[in-house]
Amino acid sequence: MNLGENETDELTESLTFIKRKANYVGVFDLQNKDGEQFSAIVGELVHRTWSSERASKEKDSSKDHAGNCTTVNASSYCISTRWARDEIRWRRAKTLPTSWFSSFTSPFSLPLDFFFGFSEYLESRESHSENPELKEKLDETLLLLALTSNRTDYIETLLDLNISLSEENINNLYRISIKKEGKRSSMIKKHQYEKDSVFQWIITDIGGQHSKYLIEGTAAHLHAQKIVKNMLQYKETVDPRLEAACYSKRRKAYIKRQFSLQSILLWSLFFNKVNISTMIWKRVANQLYTGLVGTVILQKLSEVARLKDELIADEISDHSVIFKKRVCNMMDTLSKKNKEDTFTILDSLETVWKIQSKPIFFAYEFQLYDVIAHPTSVAWMNQKWYNGLIPNWKRFIWNIKVLCLLHAVRYLDIIPVN
Repeated sequence: MNLGENETDELTESLTFIKRKANYVGVFDLQNKDGEQFSAIVGELVHRTWSSERASKEKDSSKDHAGNCTTVNASSYCISTRWARDEIRWRRAKTLPTSWFSSFTSPFSLPLDFFFGFSEYLESRESHSENPELKEKLDETLLLLALTSNRTDYIETLLDLNISLSEENINNLYRISIKKEGKRSSMIKKHQYEKDSVFQWIITDIGGQHSKYLIEGTAAHLHAQKIVKNMLQYKETVDPRLEAACYSKRRKAYIKRQFSLQSILLWSLFFNKVNISTMIWKRVANQLYTGLVGTVILQKLSEVARLKDELIADEISDHSVIFKKRVCNMMDTLSKKNKEDTFTILDSLETVWKIQSKPIFFAYEFQLYDVIAHPTSVAWMNQKWYNGLIPNWKRFIWNIKVLCLLHAVRYLDIIPVN
């Protein structure tokens, strides 16, 4: 390739400029096509550029106004000083793989809009402390955005701040999820189905007349509970934890949080959000029984999905196995700590999504053999069967012999003797 003198000078000048601004250049591998990595690179570059611009403006203003301290309005740049990092640590963080469950939220684990949105949120949260309604609305909007974008690291951060969704935003959660499915399904060819379109088909098939309320986002959680009730063929029972009268602020906050967690968890089951359901399940009140009900719901959804897509059905089935393993692991932990308390939990009446039953009876009814055959369940059955007594097979055989002897004596009394 031959270049003229002018072209060579321009190229040299451009390369010199790029070299001088190398700190603001990022490289993205097009073959990789990793959206999270691209968001991380863009977030780093924008933050680095704006930070340098802010520093240069402060430097210029300090020269023009000697002795006067001037600061740039942080809200105009959407920057939070909470993520101030020196260049070495930023470069080191860039090389690390993104994590779904990062303990610290950074632009390397969040999309660019989330990063700056959370920056604004942290700053405005303090400024709106005198207006609780506006503060609560901002909280819920951010959590809703995180849920619909499937950003588990972001969701975990917001849940740790005790942020809950109102019934209105639960409706928005279903409506936005269905809307995203429609956009994705419209981009694919006819007779080819994407994962989300299959989920919409499952909800429509299994929900019947209640499915339209989920799609429209009208009293979505209420009708989602009705779908579960019809699916499991249970009567609707009021949850005493959520429906009981509340007189204190602490009680009201507890009810609101549990309602939000149960609603989000049920939504995550319908749309097979494995990572989201994991972190929500850890925060619900009755984890053991909720895990059992969640297992059966996913099994039912998997059976319906198999009529449409074998791959999606297997994914939902794997999700149900995860829930079942959680229950068994939880029973292991509880029995090691206190076996009697575990027996009480297994035999206690629980309610979730208006499905009321005892955990051990529910597992037996839906043939969850891993739970029924668990040593803790077997020990509970032995306690009920033998009423706390040590089983004695010799005594059992002797009782059978006595019973047979009594029948023989009665039979001899009936037969006339000549």
